[in-house]
Amino acid sequence: MLPLELIRKDPDRVRRAAELKGEPAPIDEILALDKEWRRHLHEAETIKAEQNELSKEFAKTRDEELKVRLREMAERSKAELAEAEAVKRQLDDLLLRVPNLFDESVPVGEGEQDNVVLREWGSKVALGFPARTHYDLGETLGIMDFDRRLDDRNREPAQVRRGSVQSRGPRPVADPDLRSAFDELAS
Repeated sequence: MLPLELIRKDPDRVRRAAELKGEPAPIDEILALDKEWRRHLHEAETIKAEQNELSKEFAKTRDEELKVRLREMAERSKAELAEAEAVKRQLDDLLLRVPNLFDESVPVGEGEQDNVVLREWGSKVALGFPARTHYDLGETLGIMDFDRRLDDRNREPAQVRRGSVQSRGPRPVADPDLRSAFDELAS
């Protein structure tokens, strides 16, 4: 997610990068919501500052009218903060939709054929069969299950079955049978 300060400071650069990537970027909406969010925060902070001054005065005078005003100010401040929080959620949602900037030295192209290879190293292995991704191999071998529903007890979305992973979270799996199973699939 791009920092909001960057979008405020250089919206045209962000807009151009999104256009070159062919992705929509709601920059104008973001700037409008940012302005609204900051306005609500400023209003809430101003009310709180006034409230602090009145609290000092109330401590000296114990005037009941001030007490009522202080309650009203607290409610207004709370309402402004709630508005600011709601606007901030909308703003964060829009910020997630803005694509990252790219380095200016990267050539712009329409597709993969426009990519420029800068260097290659090593030799390419001739497998003799179409290469498959690790997750396809894992599902075929029965050691990964991505379709399984979340288990309510431990909330793990993918389960490694051979007992290689016991704790929560992603962990590397070292399975001695993986290489032999890979060889079987290849033949």
